[in-house]
Formats: sequence, C-alpha cells, structure tokens
Amino acid sequence: MRFEWNNIGAVSLATNDQGGRCVRIHTTSGIEHDLVASALGSDPAIVGEVVQHFLDHPEERELLHDPDAALARVVAPVSSSRRSPGPTSGASATN
Repeated sequence: MRFEWNNIGAVSLATNDQGGRCVRIHTTSGIEHDLVASALGSDPAIVGEVVQHFLDHPEERELLHDPDAALARVVAPVSSSRRSPGPTSGASATN
C-alpha cells in the first residue's frame, strides 16, 4: 500500500481486530488504514516512529532514498527514550 505524504494526517500505533500490533495511518479524508507487522516486515513501533518523523519534517525526506540514513536520523536520537507516535501528534504534510 502506498500513501502520498499530503494524504497522511497522522500515524499511531494500534491493535487491529485480530489482536495484532499495527501502524494506523489516519488519512486527511478521515479513512484509517492498519498496516500489520507481517505486511510491514518491521516492528510497527519503528515504522510508526519513522513515518511520524518524516511527516513532521518534510525537509528531511530526501534521506528516505537511503534507508540506513533515514533510520539513523530517526531511531538513534530517541533510542534511549523510545516514544510512540500518538493519534494526534501528526501534522498534515504538504509534499
């Protein structure tokens, strides 16, 4: 599943109907999409953190061309104080 940045209103961690952890994408049109860990191939907490960071910092999205650089930019600074993205913590992206 692909999303345009300007269609993402917020991102949060959630538990889906089957009880699995997922990243919930809240679109600007009010639709929610749950992306489960098995489909992501990664820890939903990390994926949510990365998406939230680049949603909040569109000027840094060029780092997404290098996955290692993108992860280093987001995960390393908060590794000692891991936080979860909240459902209202995202701002609308313009790119």
